[in-house]
Amino acid sequence: MINKYLNPSKYYRGIQDVFLRILQVKYPLGKSNKKRIYLFSVPLHDNLGDQAIVYAQLEFLKNVAPNYEIKIIYEGLYDSAIEKISGRLQKDDIIAIHGGGNMGDVWENYEVERQFIVSAFASTTNKIISFPQSYNFTSTIKGDTLRNQAKNVYSLSLIHISEPTRLRCIA
Repeated sequence: MINKYLNPSKYYRGIQDVFLRILQVKYPLGKSNKKRIYLFSVPLHDNLGDQAIVYAQLEFLKNVAPNYEIKIIYEGLYDSAIEKISGRLQKDDIIAIHGGGNMGDVWENYEVERQFIVSAFASTTNKIISFPQSYNFTSTIKGDTLRNQAKNVYSLSLIHISEPTRLRCIA
């Protein structure tokens, strides 16, 4: 158990995660006749820059895909969301991943999450969109390992332009 006095941010983040998981059960990502965009890794932290990026991404998606319902999946809840989405994914649904500057090993948990999401949907015909990211893989054993994993995972999802109906954008 995390001590709320020694590490209050982790303690309260744990409580926040429990409430978000309860909300996902109460308001499930059930099957719908509408096309959906699943926006993964939406941050919960209080960095205003990341919150502005989320706002801009949502406005962008509303403008370019007005016929789509946008479902937000918060950071750290990707595994349970993928489990729920996998059996309900329709051919026109889109998987999107929050952009920003957390690709690489500096913020390793976000990179691992992104790779997991891409891997989970790589074998589908659904488009996967990663909003623009800056990246930083350090010249360390951890950085090199994560960079090689990233190359392998993301290359599985890239489709050659010779298949325009399945063009994916991973950047």
